[in-house]
Amino acid sequence: MMLLFLWNASMNILSTLIQSILGFILFYSVCAYMGWVHRLQWWFIETKLSEAWNGANVTIGSFEFQWFPGHIVAHNSIIHTPQRKEWNWSSPIIARVGKVELEWNMWDVLYQLMQSFLQNPSSFLPNASNPVQPPKVDCYTVQASDVQVFVERRQQIFNVYLLDPSLILPNPETIMTAASTTDSSNQNGHHNKENIESIGSDGSSSTTHTSATCDELEAEQQAQELMTQLLEAMSNTKKKDAWREVLTQKLRELQGRKTTVSLQEGVKVITKVGQAVAKSTQVMMPLRKDETDENSIVYCRIGRVRLRHIRIFTRGAGTWKSSGVIPQLIVRAAELCPPMSSFEDATLPALYQPLDKLVEVVWKRVLTELAKSGQLLDTAMGEVLGLAMQKTTNANAAGAGEQSSSLSTASL
Repeated sequence: MMLLFLWNASMNILSTLIQSILGFILFYSVCAYMGWVHRLQWWFIETKLSEAWNGANVTIGSFEFQWFPGHIVAHNSIIHTPQRKEWNWSSPIIARVGKVELEWNMWDVLYQLMQSFLQNPSSFLPNASNPVQPPKVDCYTVQASDVQVFVERRQQIFNVYLLDPSLILPNPETIMTAASTTDSSNQNGHHNKENIESIGSDGSSSTTHTSATCDELEAEQQAQELMTQLLEAMSNTKKKDAWREVLTQKLRELQGRKTTVSLQEGVKVITKVGQAVAKSTQVMMPLRKDETDENSIVYCRIGRVRLRHIRIFTRGAGTWKSSGVIPQLIVRAAELCPPMSSFEDATLPALYQPLDKLVEVVWKRVLTELAKSGQLLDTAMGEVLGLAMQKTTNANAAGAGEQSSSLSTASL
């Protein structure tokens, strides 16, 4: 009797399990046929991408998803400009990618999730005290084509800064107020210059202070003109030392305009040129947050990256212009490996690294390709790569200083 009871109970449990599985398969088939599963995947991917880009709205035109072995193709992916009204951004979007294709090991991701669930099931709850860490992803191939990036700046803040959740950005009202104050002060300075010129033409109120102010304004105007011509020459030519020729020619023209030009006046103009260049290329990197949530860091290992038809657009003087075109960019696995100084424990080197580090590697390759095409300086002066150029200049100056000091030491 006992064996018969156990047999009937086990058969009832087995039949209930089979019915549950068949019911789930039937429900999933109906949802997949109606397109609800595809729409849920669509919403989940856009939500996670929006969280990764600091809350920026991310939309995907269409995509194809295969669970195994892990393959996704997305078309017309757009990163919309966050806080556009607060910062008064001109472009409604920051980036658009015509096609993105990813291949990864889905079996390994599911295995890591299952292992985490068996170890601590409560970590998968929405408000868990110790949430589950994102699984490490083995990505084989990343391909993107028809990439367009729109970059603009408000004071020292680029619009791409708003996509980084680790940056501490100032209040947009403060930046916009400072920008309006700067514009009004420039207009007042121009108005004061006109008043000074009109007073000097009458000849009734000519003083030493007025003449000194006129000289200062004239030196600033000449320095601004010289700086603009220098930047145009450097951005429109690929010759290495073209700026030296332009500087020499413009200084000779400036000297020829006056019969008696003193050394003090020439130094004053050169000083104003330096101040104008520093003011026009001033870039301040926002501060980063000290606290980093380890549970939100995604560790990846990417085999290869291929980007095609990359175009960068910048906004300057009220118009948009193309600041760089890269036909094709290939990043191999050797460049995407973790550095030799990183270790997972005390003995073994690291196999994975954070996703933002991989993005940084690809971005450096983009800068390299722009430098090869001779468009890096133009892009930097167009306020796209000002920060990168500033770092490169400081590094080169430090290296030159060390080299000169070593040569002087050797000569001694």
